[in-house]
Amino acid sequence: MNQRFFTCLILAGSVFCCAGTYADVRHDRGRWHGKSSSHGRHGMVVSRKKQPVQQPEVAGNFTLAGVPGVPLEGDGGKALQGFFSQLRRLETRADSDERVRIMQIGDSHTAGDYFSQGLRVAFQQRFADGGPGWLRPAGLKNYRSALVVYQNTPSWQVFDSRVDRQSLFSLGGFLAVTRVAGQSLQYRFIHAESPQPSVVQLTWQGGVDAGRVNVVADGAVVNQIQTGGAPDGWMHFEIPLRITPQRLELQTLDNKPVRLAGISLEYRRRGVVLDNIGTNGAQLSILSHWDGGELRHQLARRNPSLVILAYGTNEAFDPDFSAEKLRAALQDAAAVLRASVPQAAVLLLGPPDSMRSRQCGGDVQRNLALIRSVQRQWAAANRWLYWDWSRVMGGRCGIARWAEQQLARTDYVHMTAQGYSLSAGALFAALMRKYQQFIAGDAKPGHLAAKMR
Repeated sequence: MNQRFFTCLILAGSVFCCAGTYADVRHDRGRWHGKSSSHGRHGMVVSRKKQPVQQPEVAGNFTLAGVPGVPLEGDGGKALQGFFSQLRRLETRADSDERVRIMQIGDSHTAGDYFSQGLRVAFQQRFADGGPGWLRPAGLKNYRSALVVYQNTPSWQVFDSRVDRQSLFSLGGFLAVTRVAGQSLQYRFIHAESPQPSVVQLTWQGGVDAGRVNVVADGAVVNQIQTGGAPDGWMHFEIPLRITPQRLELQTLDNKPVRLAGISLEYRRRGVVLDNIGTNGAQLSILSHWDGGELRHQLARRNPSLVILAYGTNEAFDPDFSAEKLRAALQDAAAVLRASVPQAAVLLLGPPDSMRSRQCGGDVQRNLALIRSVQRQWAAANRWLYWDWSRVMGGRCGIARWAEQQLARTDYVHMTAQGYSLSAGALFAALMRKYQQFIAGDAKPGHLAAKMR
């Protein structure tokens, strides 16, 4: 493939931050959901040095030679129309301060942040940049972010909901915990724009015994947070900043437990924000490992206009997979989304092609075909959208052809940065084809699917 690529970079100016750059802190204790369990042996100590993070390449032309245009299936109903209306306001009203959020929840194809970064850059280049969005609470081995470089001091333990069934988890399914004073979590934002007003949101698991934390922006303490003093449950803090920091740090002050579940950074201006919520090795059923009440509360707080569910690969490799289990997981996910973000459009992302070793066929291919069939039927019955990622790769066993072109890795499961960027470009093109019909004024929710094919 001789398609030319370029790297889309978001340039940031110098960042200056001083004491007094915050306006106030808003507290939202939300709902209390019972006591947190003791943390078992599944947590791991993580100490990550700062390392440069390579930005994925994003195709400049989304109608790429050799990559088939794959349409979205389904009409998306009024929810999709609402999402497109928000995008239209961003595009036509320069005085708008509306932030439009997209949330991608998925497995390692999401967690690597190549696919989601390609989609993020495409949306932000066309509709304006609303900021980095939601981030994992700490650096973790085998996880990557295109937006931030983490540095954890050694005493932090990071718990993962895929393997730890004892702890309570919020949105994302991670919990960074320490009981030692003088420890820090540091976030260096790679392309944060400054000077630019922004807002930081922090989610903690509280408790009467929990400790205090200093919030430090570019070396200046901007607030002190008491994460305890109340019954065990979830606490949410919002800190407006007059200047976006290039580096944010959380410093513990007591020998008391501090439990951070997530952080987000957004600009206080118009633009698109895309949250990457991915877990390596996860299936859709992982949502049931998270505290249900808190998950609904956090989804409502984030208030995404488009939710992308990107699962299916790990289900296909699961020897205990069944269509009934997948339908049950879809039912559970739908119930959570209806209760928390009923106005959001939902897009089911069909799994990309995969193979076990070099075998084209066998149980994995059969499972993938069944998974796509179940997802497609579910989307049609519930007015969700569906997009068949495997068709971008040429269909059955396309992963082998992509590996030959260095668009996929030789594990025949994951793609290279370029392969993920091509895939993101194809999805963005499919969304924009529907959007163009919407703004042309001749497309209604019930007619979108037929018109776009």
